[in-house]
Amino acid sequence: MSQELDRADAWLNTKFAADATITSIVAGRIHSTVVPPGSTYPCVLYAYLGGFDSVGTGAMRILHSGLWVVRAIAAVEDWAAAPLGTLADRIDIILHRATGSAAGADGIVYTATRESPYREIEHETGGVELRHSGGSYRLLVQVPAS
Repeated sequence: MSQELDRADAWLNTKFAADATITSIVAGRIHSTVVPPGSTYPCVLYAYLGGFDSVGTGAMRILHSGLWVVRAIAAVEDWAAAPLGTLADRIDIILHRATGSAAGADGIVYTATRESPYREIEHETGGVELRHSGGSYRLLVQVPAS
């Protein structure tokens, strides 16, 4: 079952799509897992890295502790229009110590906490340099009753 992962993804998307600063810079380019081919930058990307379940009596899963890497990505030539630091800082303001549920989804994200910063540089075919900046966030997510 991956309902708790779907809940967390929906929550992340809802948090970013509702933020005026994020949407003014990325214009809806908020992606889960991978940036689709042909997409433009800047964007926000979040991806599940792994985690573990907490269990109660009778081995009932009650909570999932998952780690997501959440980052802003911008092509070097776009920095003036979309400073990576502004996006990365906004991601942290939105997520660190946040709670709630996604619009239209059942379940709860009990908390999100940044565990470490994240930075990466990659080169796309054609020589475009992409810079990534953000963090790894631990989300505690309610597991659906089974």
